[in-house]
Amino acid sequence: MTVPFDDSELTRVFADYNLMLPPLGQGSFKVAYRGTRGADDIVIKILTEPLPVDLESMESVPLPTRFSREIEGMSIIDSPYVVRLVEAPRKCVLSNREHLWYAEPFYPGGTLEERLVNEGPSEELARKVLVSLLRAVEAMWTDASIVHRDIKPGNIVFDQSGDPILLDLGIAFHNDMSPLTDAFDASPRTNRYAAPEQFEMRRFAEIDFRTDLFQIGIVVFETLTGNHPFWHPSIDADEYFRKLNSFDGSVFGSIQCPSDLERVITRLLAPRPSQRFRNISIPLRALGVL
Repeated sequence: MTVPFDDSELTRVFADYNLMLPPLGQGSFKVAYRGTRGADDIVIKILTEPLPVDLESMESVPLPTRFSREIEGMSIIDSPYVVRLVEAPRKCVLSNREHLWYAEPFYPGGTLEERLVNEGPSEELARKVLVSLLRAVEAMWTDASIVHRDIKPGNIVFDQSGDPILLDLGIAFHNDMSPLTDAFDASPRTNRYAAPEQFEMRRFAEIDFRTDLFQIGIVVFETLTGNHPFWHPSIDADEYFRKLNSFDGSVFGSIQCPSDLERVITRLLAPRPSQRFRNISIPLRALGVL
């Protein structure tokens, strides 16, 4: 991992936050560091691209649209199952350029991706993840008309009580705002965890909370069985898309799975949005949590 920032400069700029090195991780657009705010552990995320500058006025331009929408979503959604903002975006100067940073809580339980590698699949964990993600999607859609679009094991962490939390609204779709992608582009996605409609041109795709439901189905099936419901290392694109559009519920015949989980997962993985649950209360009721 090649970090674009100098350690000594970072330590100086974030001296009030006791920044810890090396970074926790680095994505396509941000680097994450653990720090503190008072008695609380936090994660400081710094955008790797510097703010563009208006050369005539020599002032930085407004926040990038995608980033400002991510921050807005974190600020609006009020749910214990969705990451929250603990430090609003600010500017800092690194290598003589302005960068944006913000902070969210540090979750000590690691990611679901790490847990599946270290501990393996579990019915108990699958049920807990399913209920928490349904609650998260319900809050995002109800509070802000937001579709996460990137629900995957690496974006699910566990807090100090062991409860799952959904991270990273970086490619979220805001239903009440103009799209960020062209009408002839496909939806932003992580291919292996995307719903079928995310591979369609945006002008034809039906993207709403039911898109997130499909992604939940993939994640929960993987948490329950240790296997992806559609993907395997030797699969080719044609076979993958055929499987993606026709989940075979008969696979549960060889899996020890309670009937309520089986019914909910099968419905979540229906290929068309209209075949999935029309609201979140239905699967929650089927799971006995309402």
